[in-house]
Amino acid sequence: MVKFGSAYHFMYILLSALYAVILFVCLRKKDKKAQHKILTILAFVNLALHFAKLMFKPYRTDLPYSLSRITFDNICAASTIIFPFLFLMKKQNVLHDYMFFIGIVGGVGAILFPDINASAGNFSFDIVRFYFCHSNLFTLPLLASVFNIYRPRLKKFYAIPLLFIAHLTLIFLNEIFLVKVGLINSNMTEFLDKNIRNASFVFGLSD
Repeated sequence: MVKFGSAYHFMYILLSALYAVILFVCLRKKDKKAQHKILTILAFVNLALHFAKLMFKPYRTDLPYSLSRITFDNICAASTIIFPFLFLMKKQNVLHDYMFFIGIVGGVGAILFPDINASAGNFSFDIVRFYFCHSNLFTLPLLASVFNIYRPRLKKFYAIPLLFIAHLTLIFLNEIFLVKVGLINSNMTEFLDKNIRNASFVFGLSD
């Protein structure tokens, strides 16, 4: 793993923050239509990278089982798949309010507490992809709010916990699907074990 508190860890945190600042500076003088278009494109770039990781180690060497990693297998993966299509919606709805919340919490959380294989080196494709994708998860909804494209509304805050439960339910159903198609070998005891495949704490807090 990228060691917590290491120089590489802090370097990627700073680069993630710098990316957000640079993107803000580049877009702040553009009209809202152009801002929306660029943010939407970046959301689809994130989605493409989510699937492209299968072409690189360690996923390439673990096919077909690594196919499970391009599904809704955790909060950030599900967000990466869903966000591009939310950006295609021109009229704001409660899903955009949730996108702001989960994008910042999930993206920042993953950057501060990375869960990524560093066996190929701290500058491997997968690590750079990991930080770039998670930077986009918090940067894109944040800038959409700053530029008044999708600004979170406090009056809709009541829906956030309900949508979060729906988000976790999607991950839970995805786990069942992965077991059924054989991409995960699991029995009922292992399936419900909070210390196995439980990155999003769907089965409770791990030890």
